[in-house]
Amino acid sequence: MLASALLAVALMVTPLEPLRLTPGGQEVMRVPGLTRVAVGTDEIVDVKVLNNGEVLLVGKQKGRTNLTLWANGRVTSRQ
Repeated sequence: MLASALLAVALMVTPLEPLRLTPGGQEVMRVPGLTRVAVGTDEIVDVKVLNNGEVLLVGKQKGRTNLTLWANGRVTSRQ
């Protein structure tokens, strides 16, 4: 069983389920109006901004980190 890289996901107002990535696993998020992205620990997950407000997350190693997204004049922090 592969160790999971855990990116716990929580919106400012409404909590969401954690996003779990295995090392090498990928997830594409669609974020309309995306202008900026930051990740707390880049040793855990790699973040790439794609076209049309899409963000590619790639698990790198086991651990936890946070993700901050700027979109439509709002900042959303996911941890």
